[in-house]
Amino acid sequence: MSKPIKILLVIVALVLLLPVIAAIIATQVIDTDDIKKLAADQVAAQTGRQLTIDGEIGMSIFPWLSLDLGHTSLSNAPGFGTEPMIEVEQISVSLKLLPLLSGNIQLDTIELDGLKADLQIDADGQSNFADLAGEPSVAAQQPATTPVQKSSSGGMALAIFTLGGIEITNARIHWRDQTTGTDIDVHDLNLESGVIFPGQPVDIVLDAVVELIDPALITQLSGSAELLISNDFNQITLTPFIVEIAATGESLPNGKLNTSLSTAIAVDLAADTLAIDGLALAALGLELKAGLAVTQLSEAPQVTAELNIAPFNAQKLLKALAMPAIETADEDVLKNISAGLKITADENQATLSNLTIQLDQTQINGEARVVNFDNPAINFQLALDSIDLDRYLPPPPPDPVKPTPTTPAVPQTASAEEPLNLGESLAGLAALTLDGSLTIGKLKISNIRSNDISLKVKANKGRLVLDPISANLYEGKFNGAVKINGSTQPPTVSVTQTLTGVSLAPLSEDAADIDLISGTATIKATLSTQGNQEDELIRNLNGKMGFDIEDGTLKDINIDRSVCLARKGIKVISGKEPSNEPCPPDGPTKFSAFKATATITDGILKSNDLFIEQLRVDPTKFLHIKGAGKVDLNQQTLDYRVIAARVKKQADGSYKTRGNAIPVKISGTLSAPSVTPDLDDVVKEQAQRKLLEELAPKLAPKDDDSPEEQLKKKFLRGLFN
Repeated sequence: MSKPIKILLVIVALVLLLPVIAAIIATQVIDTDDIKKLAADQVAAQTGRQLTIDGEIGMSIFPWLSLDLGHTSLSNAPGFGTEPMIEVEQISVSLKLLPLLSGNIQLDTIELDGLKADLQIDADGQSNFADLAGEPSVAAQQPATTPVQKSSSGGMALAIFTLGGIEITNARIHWRDQTTGTDIDVHDLNLESGVIFPGQPVDIVLDAVVELIDPALITQLSGSAELLISNDFNQITLTPFIVEIAATGESLPNGKLNTSLSTAIAVDLAADTLAIDGLALAALGLELKAGLAVTQLSEAPQVTAELNIAPFNAQKLLKALAMPAIETADEDVLKNISAGLKITADENQATLSNLTIQLDQTQINGEARVVNFDNPAINFQLALDSIDLDRYLPPPPPDPVKPTPTTPAVPQTASAEEPLNLGESLAGLAALTLDGSLTIGKLKISNIRSNDISLKVKANKGRLVLDPISANLYEGKFNGAVKINGSTQPPTVSVTQTLTGVSLAPLSEDAADIDLISGTATIKATLSTQGNQEDELIRNLNGKMGFDIEDGTLKDINIDRSVCLARKGIKVISGKEPSNEPCPPDGPTKFSAFKATATITDGILKSNDLFIEQLRVDPTKFLHIKGAGKVDLNQQTLDYRVIAARVKKQADGSYKTRGNAIPVKISGTLSAPSVTPDLDDVVKEQAQRKLLEELAPKLAPKDDDSPEEQLKKKFLRGLFN
């Protein structure tokens, strides 16, 4: 049997047993002082406590055997103070004698006034009622030598029982638990019932004040119910049980809260079950309905419950609670939330099934299980149909500074007031054991759209693993894994990912609002980093990556035009007349292939094998671009040198270079790159060639060698002579 039921039965037994014992003694010995002494001795022998009856004892014999007991108290357990554990101002009970001759028990109204109960648990977990609700005595544990008579239905054979009613006035129960800091004072407790007769319903009314000490909260309760006790006393029902609640306290919105609760309660002592059906609670715009069933109530309770929350507006609820609203990018979210679930639980585990959550336009379904409440291990499966997480993020800051070619883009955290701190974010991982899965039909986050998302989640001892992760996005597929170790300081992060067949144009536009590149891409990366702040994570970034993009364009970068302008400049430097053929206008660079591999060290990406095959008007002519350089992810800048050469595809599939290769410099920021011809080396080469042409006729001898070769020979002879 659960502890609260034991405590209640002990208190009731102590309150009701005393007048019954006294009434029996009174039929034999009328001396009230002897009655007081005998009762005190019996209680001391059974409990070790001191029973004090310092009030008057009133008695009568016929036609009612009645007892009126004045002020009575029971001492507290050692170590719990000098105040009585239980005391009562007045008890009145009467038993009609003549019905006893026919086997009937008929009691008049039991009156109990001024009951005070002081229930405590100290800091060591010891209670002042444990000795009263302890193990049964040795005698009680011995097997009975006389069979107990049972009725034909299998229950105890009981006489007809009638109770004129119960009237409790001015009662007080004070509960203090130092292990949890709980301090609850129930006072001004009054209860009144009609005639209680097994098999017949009776009305009960109750009112009380429940005072929570910290935080200060005072709740006025007014309840009513229809009580029904079965003929064999095994079934007890309260239907309907209605409670009106009026609470006041600084922690409540506007200092007060009025609500109501209704339910039906059924206890079956023979089956050892409890059922709470049709529980309905309405408060602060919330409407909650629930049901509860408990089996093995007195031994190892097995709980089954259902909970349903009607649609509500979370922002209005926060306002009613005098709490600040949640700032979101979309003001229309968090206005339609509802939930439902089923719970089965015992002392060691709980299972959530049939979980349904409606979050605005998103439907969430799932189930979960928790094992070992002291060190919980959680297993879950969740499925979302569609969600736009950007709607729920904080609104963007006003007037963001846009980067320029000369101003590097500064990485932005999610909130200027709350910068990323990975260590703090992962603090809860240490005590978390998690194993679950999540699927999302459609997802939008950071303006990136994907569908058919699936991931597995595991967490243990500060480590979080998302593996595998898969999704469809922008006509391609994503596969990857993320591993985070929050048990180290600073935390470490490793990422592996593969993007296959992804359309870059819509991805780059959605992700960064940059219309820079298009094509179908395959991207692979294996990265690792450590740190708490965002700049640390970028600065400590290391790994390898590579990409291969087919049939795309580089927008705002026209390499062909840059090469054409460079060629004209070279001719001018060479003293030749440049071609009158105009260079291509500004526009995108179309390519059939764009690929590279790279290594990242301390946030700086370096690549030596960049290759671009640019398409030209003639399908047999191409511009081959090869390059090397670096991208500084810390500063969001790039510094690349590429060599562009015109090639023509031959009949055998090989390529033939046409003309001189032209170097091109790519610099600036990632969001606004600059592409210009790199003519420094070209100018030096042309100057050297011009100088040779001018000096050769003057310095070289007359022979069949070219002027350049003659000059070289002259120079060598001078060097070795």
